[in-house]
Amino acid sequence: MTPPPSALSRRATLGLAAAPLALLLSGCSRDQVEDRLDSGADRLRAPRSTPPAPANPDQPLVDDAVRAIADLRASLLPHREADPLIADLVRMHARHLQALDAASAAGSAVALGAGPLLAAVDARERALAAALVARAASAQDGDLARLLGAMSAAIAQRTAGAAA
Repeated sequence: MTPPPSALSRRATLGLAAAPLALLLSGCSRDQVEDRLDSGADRLRAPRSTPPAPANPDQPLVDDAVRAIADLRASLLPHREADPLIADLVRMHARHLQALDAASAAGSAVALGAGPLLAAVDARERALAAALVARAASAQDGDLARLLGAMSAAIAQRTAGAAA
């Protein structure tokens, strides 16, 4: 016949019996042990902070590009009904702002200049394309450089022959 199973295993019984002995041998009073346990629990509950992300060295380039694109887009908005090219440029600049995570960036409209509308638009678009190329050349991040270069190429492709 097998003996009835005990409520605690032999290891659990020994562990419970050894705990007060370990406390006594550690030289800590009960209050000190409770303080240590409480502080350990507080550390576990404390929010863990992550180190701040390193500053993006290309952020000034991105900010300048966003400002330039948003300003030109704002300048083109009142004229988008005048020519399908201008409406296309407004949509393209909106996509470019979205690619730079600045879809809601509001620009400051500036007069396009005197003379024929498409010639003024072409001059402003060429200036923006050149500025984007310059920013791409000085970008440290290769992906950003490619994005800015692609934006410049898109502008050049859309405006080719626009002023003619």
